[in-house]
Amino acid sequence: MRGEIRLAVRRFAHEPALAVAAALTLALGIGACTAMFSIVEAVLLKPMDVTRPGQLVVMWPLTGDTAGEFTFNGYRELARPSASLERVALTGSVNWPIPTDILLPDGRRARGTQCAVSDTFFDALGARPLLGRTFRPGDDRPGAPLTLVVSWTFWRARLGGDPAVVGRMLTIGQDRWQVIGVMPPEFFYPSGADLWTPAATLLALTTGDGTAAGLEQVFDSVGAFHVIARLRPGVSPAQAQADATRRWQAMPGTPQGASARVATTAFLDHVFGSARHGLWLLLAAVCLVLLIACANVAGLLAARNALRTRETAVRLALGASRWQIARLSLVEASVLATAGALLGTALAAVMLPALIRLTPAGIVRFTETRIDSVVLGGCVLITAAVTFAIGLMPATHVLRPARTAAAGAFTLRDPGRGAVRSRTRRVLLVGQVAGSVTLLVASALVAQSFLRLAALDPGFDATNVLTIDLSRLDQSRYPTYATRHQLLVDLAGRLEALPGVRSAAAVLNRPFAHGVIGWDSGLLLEGQTDVAATWLANPVVNFETVTPRYFETMGIPLRRGRVFASGDRAGAAPVAIVSGNLAERLWPRQDPLGKRLVDSFGRGKDGRPPRWLTVVGIVGEARYREIERPRFDLYVPLAQVEEFDPETMVVKTSAPARTLVPAAATVLSSIDPQLTAADVGTMEDVVARVRAPWRFNMQLFGAFGGMSIALTIIGVIALMVSTVNWRRREIGVRVALGARARQVVTLIAVEGAQVIGAGVAAGLLISVLASRLLSGLLFGVAPTDFRTLAGVAAAVLAAGLLAAYLPARRAAALDPCDALREE
Repeated sequence: MRGEIRLAVRRFAHEPALAVAAALTLALGIGACTAMFSIVEAVLLKPMDVTRPGQLVVMWPLTGDTAGEFTFNGYRELARPSASLERVALTGSVNWPIPTDILLPDGRRARGTQCAVSDTFFDALGARPLLGRTFRPGDDRPGAPLTLVVSWTFWRARLGGDPAVVGRMLTIGQDRWQVIGVMPPEFFYPSGADLWTPAATLLALTTGDGTAAGLEQVFDSVGAFHVIARLRPGVSPAQAQADATRRWQAMPGTPQGASARVATTAFLDHVFGSARHGLWLLLAAVCLVLLIACANVAGLLAARNALRTRETAVRLALGASRWQIARLSLVEASVLATAGALLGTALAAVMLPALIRLTPAGIVRFTETRIDSVVLGGCVLITAAVTFAIGLMPATHVLRPARTAAAGAFTLRDPGRGAVRSRTRRVLLVGQVAGSVTLLVASALVAQSFLRLAALDPGFDATNVLTIDLSRLDQSRYPTYATRHQLLVDLAGRLEALPGVRSAAAVLNRPFAHGVIGWDSGLLLEGQTDVAATWLANPVVNFETVTPRYFETMGIPLRRGRVFASGDRAGAAPVAIVSGNLAERLWPRQDPLGKRLVDSFGRGKDGRPPRWLTVVGIVGEARYREIERPRFDLYVPLAQVEEFDPETMVVKTSAPARTLVPAAATVLSSIDPQLTAADVGTMEDVVARVRAPWRFNMQLFGAFGGMSIALTIIGVIALMVSTVNWRRREIGVRVALGARARQVVTLIAVEGAQVIGAGVAAGLLISVLASRLLSGLLFGVAPTDFRTLAGVAAAVLAAGLLAAYLPARRAAALDPCDALREE
């Protein structure tokens, strides 16, 4: 085939404009497709060290629309043998921060996060260690030796990749833990976990009561876990969910009724979240762009081959076989595809860093994206597919004996008249317009979603607010809640003394600290009967403990009453502040100020009376968990709570918040050298990260939609120009017989309008049929929004008609003498 390749290259050398346009068009499609595939390959297609993940589901309790977590005893109930679940394991709902710095075997200190799991965790997932072993039955019980498994990342970065690390000791707080295993790099669940520790052992260490009754109380009250279950063969997730709901509701104290159930999701959906669905849709979108590019190039080649019908007829007459002529078309297509692939791969290498910067940080493994051998292999397959896509149509035309013979005879009798209009090009252009409409509808819907989300008031002012996630205080040095809380109050005062600081406060969980996970609490109002049914009838609230000036620092508006003051201390009358939506829910058309309630944590235990809270203020609704909607919020003064230590300091500054970081670090170390900031950032960055998935979808769908419509407009112009060239003699005759310029323009433009209109109709139909695929990426807009569909249709029609009008004007200006003089 070397001769045919040389012939194809010589032909394109004589037609440089066509060759460059076709190669660049293919490079754009192949480059975008390769870059997007590299992200999908790194995030979704690389293997996980999990056996048959399709059989795994993740479970958590759900009351109404409020997600909760299982207690350790709840896990025990689900772990009993059943007909639906083969293996059951426990995992923390979020990664827990290490209480203090980790003392490594060589005396260095490091930081990390841990995930509390059951001893069945690794076996249920089918994960195998790189070094050592994982947990065995008996490792997860109070009194067992303290053992842990470390991640590959922590092993390499903090432990130097020491192959003899198994058996070494890590000191965490006051406890020494033995490393029993190292997981391979392919195992990263839950994302961000550095250490895996037995859950029961960890719970036993966190309680001050080591008696059997004290341990049982912790196992029955601390809800901070999800359950992972492997389904038995033939069992559907719905059947497993129903079975788990029945057993969970059978436990004492568990909510009853249809609103209380166990929710389940596929393991892979839980690991990758909405990114899994979004990335597949984006890959489908960029493949559609590639198809549009292929249609464009196929149309160019079809027009070019139509002008070479006489040459084809001569070759057939001289004895060339149809296969030889068809093979030449495929060789020409392969030359263009190869050139496009080389340029596209270089373009993908340039685009990839920008795509990685756009990708939300919460997507696991996206930093591992690179153009590796797998991506290059995919690029080769894409190039082969492109070759057949753009070369098969001309080759098929030649391979049809009757059509080829007829075309050859006609062309030899009437040289130059073989270039007849191509119905196939119109079909290709209809497909291009339909694909462009589909992508533009998707990009318009996603853009509206992001704009509506960005316009939402989060309920707080994130401008110039510094957040400092604190390491947990050493309980041997600060043994009581009072001493730890006073330290935080002193820290807030020291931070407020810094130049440029307006206010500072501590909070249990800052907004969006752990996603949808937080401290949920039930409520009992004064005058209600203290029974389970009453607690369930009242709403579940987001529980927060704060120091004075928190609302001022976060810019949460006070609607009525007062905020917390220094007088709201231990021993004073317990008080609370509620969000406006909670006040309306609990006391509609009543004055909430002065009302009393008790929360789950202050219900009273160990013989202590319940902590009745008096409502002293109403504040605005803040979005602590999901940015899409606020929850009911209950605030209690930190000094009046003995169950929690705040995780975060928030500091309001008059200048950009990041300028305060060095001074804040100095203040922390001056109060206590062991008091360090685990993470320092700004609330503006936090809100931006929460909005990042919608921004990412908007930018990529918008880019792909823009590329598609640009390619489509080029295709419309090319079709209309070739139509004018093919009909030059006809147009010349019409003008010579008295046709006006407006009639000629209408003749050509109507032909283009028919193609564009058919493509728009097809695209709208595809958009409506595929609307369910896009619904998971939208917020505040329906996937079949009429105004969006109509707006995109009108825009594409206008652009297409303008693209058709320009060649039509050129046809109207044609000199009939020149047209009739041509052969």
